[in-house]
Amino acid sequence: MNKEEWKETFSDAMDELADEYAEETEKLKTASDKKTAGTAKRKRALAIGITLGLAAAAALVFGILSWTGVLKNEKKAEDPSGRETVQAAESTENTEKENVQAMENIALVRAEYPPRVMTTEDYNDSVWSEHFEESKMRRELRKSYAGKLDSFTKESVKVLLSDEEELNPLASPANFYLAMSLLAEASEGETREEVLGVLGFDSIEELRETTNAYWNANYCTDLYETSKFASSVWLNQGLPYREDKLLTFKDLYYASVFQGPMGDPAYDAALKDWINEETGDLLSDGIADLQMDPRGVMDLVTTVYYKAIWGTLFDSEATEKGIFHGSQSDAAVSYLRSDGHFSTYYSGEHFAAVNLQCGNQSEMIFLLPDEGVDVRSLESDEEALNLIAGSEDVMNGALGGKVSHPLIHLWLPKFDVSSEKDLKECMQEMGVRSAFSEKAADFSGILDSSDPVFLSKVQNNIRVAIDENGVTAASMIDMMLAGAGVPPMETDFRLDRPFLFALRSDVGDLLFVGIVEQF
Repeated sequence: MNKEEWKETFSDAMDELADEYAEETEKLKTASDKKTAGTAKRKRALAIGITLGLAAAAALVFGILSWTGVLKNEKKAEDPSGRETVQAAESTENTEKENVQAMENIALVRAEYPPRVMTTEDYNDSVWSEHFEESKMRRELRKSYAGKLDSFTKESVKVLLSDEEELNPLASPANFYLAMSLLAEASEGETREEVLGVLGFDSIEELRETTNAYWNANYCTDLYETSKFASSVWLNQGLPYREDKLLTFKDLYYASVFQGPMGDPAYDAALKDWINEETGDLLSDGIADLQMDPRGVMDLVTTVYYKAIWGTLFDSEATEKGIFHGSQSDAAVSYLRSDGHFSTYYSGEHFAAVNLQCGNQSEMIFLLPDEGVDVRSLESDEEALNLIAGSEDVMNGALGGKVSHPLIHLWLPKFDVSSEKDLKECMQEMGVRSAFSEKAADFSGILDSSDPVFLSKVQNNIRVAIDENGVTAASMIDMMLAGAGVPPMETDFRLDRPFLFALRSDVGDLLFVGIVEQF
């Protein structure tokens, strides 16, 4: 019998004893023979007193045995199977505590995320008022940098999706921006100037202000939607760093800074634990073999995590099987179905598009190229890029497209797509070159060392999945430093051939974009 079982048994016995005592007392009160009653009462009280004394003694003995560990040892000896269960539970708990403690031991600074409301089901007027004010605040922040990132966002889509050999290419312009911002802060001289130029900023001060606003505008956690950015810096053990920069990373970029021995499996495990924690374990398979270079100097790691329910829920019973005509072969897929969905329908020169609301006011946009138009051409189609980047000129028809709001009969294939690639060539193509040069790279923005340090690899893992419940997406970038026509009022929109999708946050920033061309 374990401790909890013993306590329950003891409690039940005492309850029964108390009930019996109350019953006997009531009987004694109504007894006609006071002498007999008095005698019976004294006997009964004596018996109960003895019983209570024995129970108290038993409780005392149990406490002593539990405190000394004797009872635990006896239990283990009597029940080997129970012992293994207890040991397994204790081992898991100890491991979790060790992981947390290990993370704290290597942390130079830990980012503190701002609180967000509506994280429980306890809705009331006060909570809704806070939520409204928070949404208003985030939208005001978005206005402070509106338009500043448009060129970078559209150029990112063009470059990051340009690999013709990659099936179902994915990109996270939001994560790419975060990673580049962290890179700019960590660098100096020509390297910083190149990164700032690619991002479209004249000064590091302007970048800091914009990135902080960008982070806060898109950070949201509630019952309907989670949109979370995270950043971290991982330094090699013994590497001299600029202490004044730690608070800059923490306060302006919400970045944690860690230091430990690169090449140590425990340090690698800490990095993967951090990534999994920030991305809801969505990338756990893709980063299972992630390791820091033992000869490395620093890793700059950024993540974007998004999860939300659909604004219009799909009925799982309405999901139907169908054929998707891929770029290489046909495949049987499951289509999410909606026959009563009013949606914004955009008719472009070479494509048609609809949007689905998710979360609070976020949206997923699906672009279907016209028959005979290669879906890959949409990567550089200015009209398509303006649409997914949220340009107002597109939605008001300024670029020639037609906007309507028909009843949509939608066939949307369920998908779960992943991507892993090195962004080195993409960054070089966009103009970041000196960072990869052993002679020209300058990372004195955080490192207090004259030794040559350069960017050796930029690993990007992305995963996007949709089903009847909603959409989930995550991206991780690890920068490793070393030595159709006008639509009718009712229309079908069948995504049964290669298409492009984009996920925009509730404030309008492009978080993820990708092409689904093969199952």
